[in-house]
Amino acid sequence: MRGHAGTKDVPEFPQIEDELGYNPARWLHTRSESGLDTGPGQTPELATAMSIVKGIDDPEELAYWFKVEKRCRDRDHVIRKLEQRRRAIKYGHDGFVKERDGQ
Repeated sequence: MRGHAGTKDVPEFPQIEDELGYNPARWLHTRSESGLDTGPGQTPELATAMSIVKGIDDPEELAYWFKVEKRCRDRDHVIRKLEQRRRAIKYGHDGFVKERDGQ
């Protein structure tokens, strides 16, 4: 199982958890709607989520993260990061790849 965050008030996705062995909502369901804390930067949960996403190499696993984000918060900046990871996987890169970097 990937790292662990608190489970209080985290939406359940039993089918996804059965497939992956963990629930991405643990990290994507942050305590603020924007994903940003009251100060600069990300919440610890979202920062952890992006670290986990950065290490995903399986497009199917990443697709589950898209589904969970869409259902939990549907934040544009998180969807953009997931898209950047999707491009990185497609082009065999590590980390995140912006659209212009992908070729």
